[in-house]
Amino acid sequence: MDSYISLDNLRFRCILGILPEERLHPQKISIDLKMFFNTRTPAYSQNLKDSVDYAQIFLEMNFILLAAEFDLLETAAECLASYLLAPTLPELKRVQVKRIELHVKKIGALKNHGTPGVFIIRNRGDYYYRQEISRFGSTDVIFDNDQLGLYRLHVAPGLKIPRHYHSKLDEAEMPLTSGLSLQGMPAAQNSMFFWPKKFVHEYENLTTEEQIILCLDRPAFIPSDEIETTEPLSCLDNLPRPKSKMVKSSFNYSSMICAFKG
Repeated sequence: MDSYISLDNLRFRCILGILPEERLHPQKISIDLKMFFNTRTPAYSQNLKDSVDYAQIFLEMNFILLAAEFDLLETAAECLASYLLAPTLPELKRVQVKRIELHVKKIGALKNHGTPGVFIIRNRGDYYYRQEISRFGSTDVIFDNDQLGLYRLHVAPGLKIPRHYHSKLDEAEMPLTSGLSLQGMPAAQNSMFFWPKKFVHEYENLTTEEQIILCLDRPAFIPSDEIETTEPLSCLDNLPRPKSKMVKSSFNYSSMICAFKG
């Protein structure tokens, strides 16, 4: 028998649409999500690693929606589905989701005339994931098209993502683990960083365990635009905030407020 955890009426605020005014002004987005897995296991183990932390899922979805600035509901739905069904990692301490049902809606897009939305059902086998080896560890390619790329960066113990900047990419990153150093300071788990072009930044893993960063590039990653430099690190106090702030959801977790290092 199928079993799932449902998250209904999740509320976000982000850039989503193709019309000129939609590219300038954030819109309210509502998402209904079902994640299918064997809920009997956590019922007996009483261990969250056998289930999903829905507060953490909310934070990660919020980051993706803020950073991506999707043109279409269809792209938003596919990207989120691909991420939620991606192979789980020991560091994330959550179960492998087997199937999802996802309904993404634009609240108020048609004023009082209705609510447009996209509903999809996806299984784990519907997506192809690849892993690329890099100097700092490896990269999981979760989703990419002409507009954007979504990645999980694995920073190996004792290694660093070298000091660099981008001149073409708009990049945003969110550490999913708590053992990274950024600009020589601890990078708080679930903090969100939206890097301006030519902003010099550097991560280092000083721990004995692999560390994970969720990364979104617009457009998809351009290897020649990973420009290493010996210039001084840029100041985190100068980071801009994203165009849109998160709308308070039905969850009442203070940790869901967007955090910015600075």
